[in-house]
Formats: sequence, structure tokens, C-alpha cells
Amino acid sequence: EKFSGCTDKGHFYFGVEGGRAFIEKRVDESGETGRRMLIYFVWQESWSSLFSSKKFVQGKMCYQRCEPGSQPLTGDQARFFARQYRIESGRLEIAEEEEEVPSMMPPDHFQEMFDMSE
Repeated sequence: EKFSGCTDKGHFYFGVEGGRAFIEKRVDESGETGRRMLIYFVWQESWSSLFSSKKFVQGKMCYQRCEPGSQPLTGDQARFFARQYRIESGRLEIAEEEEEVPSMMPPDHFQEMFDMSE
């Protein structure tokens, strides 16, 4: 839903270009955006029960970085990153902290999470 119309959602701009979903983080109030995060994998680590009054899902998004309009590095130069996310009551929060992962498919310790709940 967020990627379907290249929409602006607070501190992030969501879109699709060349068949790849991306997120751009806002740099300042003027609307200028920074590097793109080209999403390639979303890990869903935990979620609320069906009967919970406070619905949430959380995990990590894996991506490659690049400048808008360019392609990410490939081959031996390729770098991969992840950020934790949490969706609660329809609101998406993406962590400021970024971690570099050693390969496209992250290792087991990648599943470690910190508390993002309010």
C-alpha cells in the first residue's frame, strides 16, 4: 500500500522504480531526500496474537543503499544493510539505527531485536 503511489509518509518517502521498492529518508524539512534503501527482503520476527487489543508486527528490512537514479553496487563490492521496523495500529516506525549484514541472506544473529514499542 505505501509503495503503490510513491507517497510521502512523515520522515520517509516510499516508491517503486524499475520494479524495485525503495524508501528514501528525509534529510531536512525542505523535503530533500538522502540515499535510497532498495528493499529486497523483509523479516517478520514477531507479531501480536489474534485476540490482542494492541495489534503489531515487527522485524527487519534488508536493503542495499544507492543514490536516487543510480544502481547499487554489485558482485564483490555489493553491501547489504538492515533496519528494524515496527507496525502498530497502522503506524510504521523505522529505526534510525542501521546494521550492515555480511551477505544478501543474513546470519542467524540478525534476528536479535531491540524494544521499539511505545
